[in-house]
Amino acid sequence: MTENIDINEIQKLQDFYLKFCEDNLLNDLKIHNFCENAQNEINENYEDLYAKTTRPNLISTPFERLVTFHIISYFFKKNINIKLAPSIISSDLIFELDDCYINIDCKTVNILKNPGDAKDISISPNQMTFQCPPLYKTCLEDETVFSGFHYEGHQNPIKNFKPNFTFMFKLVYADNYSFENIEAGQSVKNAGISLGINNLNQFKKRSYKNLSLAIACVPNGLLIDQNTRSNILQGFKTYEYITSTKNYHQKYKPLDNKKNSWIEIKLKNIEKGKKLVFYLDKTLKHPNYHNEHAVRALQKNKYCIILGGDAARLNRDYVNFKKYVF
Repeated sequence: MTENIDINEIQKLQDFYLKFCEDNLLNDLKIHNFCENAQNEINENYEDLYAKTTRPNLISTPFERLVTFHIISYFFKKNINIKLAPSIISSDLIFELDDCYINIDCKTVNILKNPGDAKDISISPNQMTFQCPPLYKTCLEDETVFSGFHYEGHQNPIKNFKPNFTFMFKLVYADNYSFENIEAGQSVKNAGISLGINNLNQFKKRSYKNLSLAIACVPNGLLIDQNTRSNILQGFKTYEYITSTKNYHQKYKPLDNKKNSWIEIKLKNIEKGKKLVFYLDKTLKHPNYHNEHAVRALQKNKYCIILGGDAARLNRDYVNFKKYVF
């Protein structure tokens, strides 16, 4: 399917639609005004909203609704042919145009609760069109090789003979839903500085505030070189586990107890700052990579096979990251 594909044309299209996202999402005054109106709406009805919902994120649904409406309105006004793509292996939003598919994933992050997510670009396999070399591969003291955690995009770079593009659009906000004024911790300040926000000091109790918008282009799989492929992943937020025997042999089922023969591996000994503790089983091969050992970790009080990375953090230097500060 990739025969007769003009890589230069795909690059031009990707650049064109990144510029489209900059102009019509990141820097569009209507987007900014809507975010301001949503901020006012939340603050004016703060107690009532929290009394009537169990969701801690009050902006996620309005933000996704905004992006959907804004994108479709733009295409209609410009008489651009647009189709709704039926695939469930995609970003939150996916549109089929005459010359490509556009995936747009809407992210909303409370910097007070998740400062690490605020400064990072996070992604799932459904939003990627390429695979990366395994992370954290290492040789243990007994010369056993841990083959690392795999990460493979679930989408194809070309879909129905059209390039498949992914853009991440993120709103970072501060929602202090505690009943006390709070001071910004160092991790929150550091996240703010990385986004160009330098005045994060105190946050009023029971209040919401927009901080920044960002757009990032996850490169199409046909456009990345080996250096990008090897360095774009910074780590994993979550991992994919086998939590039942569905679609896998019984030998991969979750176990109640760990075995003495398993080799304990602390990820922080491979890469500083990581918290995962997992166990390599030399008697069992990885269910998907049969030349590698299987590993397990505690998940929902069971020792479950880790298939690979799930939600991942991307290096901003490789995703054409651009931001707007409110």
